[in-house]
Amino acid sequence: MSLWLPAVAVAAVISVLSAVPSPPSPGPEFPLKDKAGHLVLYAALGWTLRRASEGGVRVGGFGGGRGGGRGGGRFRRRAVLWAVLLATLHGAASELHQALLPERTFELLDVLFDSVGAAIAQPLFFLGAKLRCRRARNCGG
Repeated sequence: MSLWLPAVAVAAVISVLSAVPSPPSPGPEFPLKDKAGHLVLYAALGWTLRRASEGGVRVGGFGGGRGGGRGGGRFRRRAVLWAVLLATLHGAASELHQALLPERTFELLDVLFDSVGAAIAQPLFFLGAKLRCRRARNCGG
């Protein structure tokens, strides 16, 4: 359960922000700032969901079948799909919730940016884990 806590925490932060009539928007204003926020928050959600669904990052767990990893490449593909799907469903649910609030609206484009953010996190997760593996010099294959 402890691996799921970061994902639950990120999802909770997103849920709270989506329930606020006018969520905080720190920093300078720029075009599509709202969409950038969706990308960043859902990249964090996608990352934490991937980490949890793979059972954490194990140093010896990279081998697409050659040197370990729970199920090799097939398991990682499934973890990627689940992470992006769950993040996208959370984004859609948040937008539906916003449609019920007087000062908020449903935006399909927000759901698209949520999904893209979660998808962008997946290769970044893999690269980060691969770098950790190389630093430890024990990549299992």
